[in-house]
Amino acid sequence: MLLVLLFNYICIKDEQKMKLTVDNLRFEFIIYNYIHSIKEYNRETKKKVMKCAISLIRCDYIMHH
Repeated sequence: MLLVLLFNYICIKDEQKMKLTVDNLRFEFIIYNYIHSIKEYNRETKKKVMKCAISLIRCDYIMHH
């Protein structure tokens, strides 16, 4: 699941041609929308994946800036 999420994140970054901003809220919004588009996950799973994804993205941001 994490690999799928990471792949999706890379695709989002690529589509927007690396236009993601510094704003963590923007990162969270993208992931929030992604998670909520997956209807088969229950609420708890979504929360766990959200936390993991947001951590991943923040690490990615710190490493590249």
